[in-house]
Amino acid sequence: MEDHLPHEIRDALDALDDIEEDEIPKMVRKIDKVQVTVQTAFLNSVDTGTQSPSIIEKKEMLNALPPKSFSNLKKQIGMVSHELDRIAADIDSVRSDGNSEIKSKKKRLSSLAVSLMKRVDEYMDLCS
Repeated sequence: MEDHLPHEIRDALDALDDIEEDEIPKMVRKIDKVQVTVQTAFLNSVDTGTQSPSIIEKKEMLNALPPKSFSNLKKQIGMVSHELDRIAADIDSVRSDGNSEIKSKKKRLSSLAVSLMKRVDEYMDLCS
């Protein structure tokens, strides 16, 4: 079956589809793994009462992790952040050539990448 789209448009849509179907879900799983590690550290710390711990208390809880675990967590967060930056650059580098479907998909994926970056930034802040 012949594709009704020009070759450049098909390539751009395929590239965005790969990002959406493969790379973004991988990043979500990696961020979820970081979240589980952080939440576990909070749960394993001494109970601070009924109130939610402050940012300072959360940082102290993470700093109380064994040095190797804390170092691995920071490394993991840094790698995820770097991968998200690369994905955002890949999205940005796809040429829309005026095609509204590509523009729309780029905008949606860029917004998704930014929301994932915000999640990662929160964890980076806790580990600083």
